[in-house]
Amino acid sequence: SMDNFDVAIVGGGAAGLAALRELGASSLKVVLLEARPELGGRVRRVDGHDAGAAWVHGTHNNVLVREATGVELRAVSATNPWCDPFAVAKTARVLRDGRLLTDAEVDVDARTFATRASRVADDARAAKGWDTPLGLRGLDGRHARLLELWMGANVANLQLREFESFFDGRFGDHPGPHALPGAGGMTRVLRNLVDTAAPRSLLSSPVREIRRTDAGGVQVAYGGDDRGRGGGGGGVLSARACIVALPLGVLKRDAGSSVGVVAAPSSLFVPPLPASKRGPIDRLGVGSYTKVFCSYRSAWWRRPLPSPRRPFLYLETGTEFLALVDRGAVFDDDDDDGEVVLEATVAG
Repeated sequence: SMDNFDVAIVGGGAAGLAALRELGASSLKVVLLEARPELGGRVRRVDGHDAGAAWVHGTHNNVLVREATGVELRAVSATNPWCDPFAVAKTARVLRDGRLLTDAEVDVDARTFATRASRVADDARAAKGWDTPLGLRGLDGRHARLLELWMGANVANLQLREFESFFDGRFGDHPGPHALPGAGGMTRVLRNLVDTAAPRSLLSSPVREIRRTDAGGVQVAYGGDDRGRGGGGGGVLSARACIVALPLGVLKRDAGSSVGVVAAPSSLFVPPLPASKRGPIDRLGVGSYTKVFCSYRSAWWRRPLPSPRRPFLYLETGTEFLALVDRGAVFDDDDDDGEVVLEATVAG
């Protein structure tokens, strides 16, 4: 017989976990379906490293800080180190063509960029041109590349309105220091949410179809392999309502993707979503990140500047730019066997 619930939640990332906890405090019968064998979504560890979300961006009035009970949060920068050009000299070593730049040189670059950005903002406000592509306004170089990392997209594809908080001095997300969690990383931050959700969750249950019924509820078909295709171990459940807590990229993705969570967006919802919902999904952009962990026998990059340690290393050669994070410089937690890890993040 079909299992009946008041609410079905699709997606076991932070949004789905938060929804389940809020609803779980009521008398409602709630179930959460997650395609992977573990909860947490893009908060996950691989070989002891945060392969997904890794930072608490701004600790003031941030709900993640309230979740991080018992977790050490080590402040790295008083402001957003990706968006605030003047944070670079305090948080990073910059190697340009193999030469370590002085803090004075880094500050000159920051002032130049800030002046140019301020003029761009003034021009945009005067012309009410917040839809102007940022890449056409002359903002380039190191700080433009850092903004790309923050947004997860090429700067030429971004609009000035997406940087309104940058131009007015708020520098993105929440105010306050940007911090890294200690041992266990971001999975420790979500631990309470995960533990609360586990008894009400169906893991390894990719959703194949969410069908609206004539009675006003939904039927959710789930199970099969990790691409949401047929197979055993699945089923169909009924619910009065369904919360779809999937990332935008998943909703946009086609069935041919190599990282399957649900079926093709066109076949997930039956009947298809109305234009009022489908339109925003189609229009909104979505960024992507690729993380690469580089292991070394010694921290060669720390030698020119042994103290104080700084968590970022920026490598510049011509027009090429690479940003790396030295987590060991923050927590002094380099591997016992002498290996030191640099984390490179590529956005696009």
